[in-house]
Amino acid sequence: MIQRIRVSGVLVSDNKILLVSHKKKDDEYWLLPGGGVDVGETLEVALLREFLEETGIHVKVEKVLFLSDTIYPDASKQIHHIIFAVSEAVSSVDRISISDADIVQAKYIEISKLKDLKFYPPVNEKIMEFLHSGDQRYGAEYLGKLWE
Repeated sequence: MIQRIRVSGVLVSDNKILLVSHKKKDDEYWLLPGGGVDVGETLEVALLREFLEETGIHVKVEKVLFLSDTIYPDASKQIHHIIFAVSEAVSSVDRISISDADIVQAKYIEISKLKDLKFYPPVNEKIMEFLHSGDQRYGAEYLGKLWE
């Protein structure tokens, strides 16, 4: 079985959430910006790199919101998802640039439309619940690299 760690970030601006669209064959779906963690890379560094590649936006990693797993039906692959709240590290820009060939588009989408999207992993309702709760205690603190 192949195991992979994927980090992603929830970035909200003007009641919209930044998402990226992927297309494989004829299947198009939405994801939070993010991607795989390389060997020797911290979760934070991976998220900063992936966010920049997929959106062109520099972000600040806040806290862990959700953890989930995706296990393929034939048990050939397992993905551990770590979803962070993020904020823009630099002032907001109007343009989104994509340097990742797997991304069809990256755009801000109304939070209320999340429930209608084909979304992987299917955490769109949990994200909406978090965003509507206004509870800043939601999630856990990310402690970062502790071994020196």
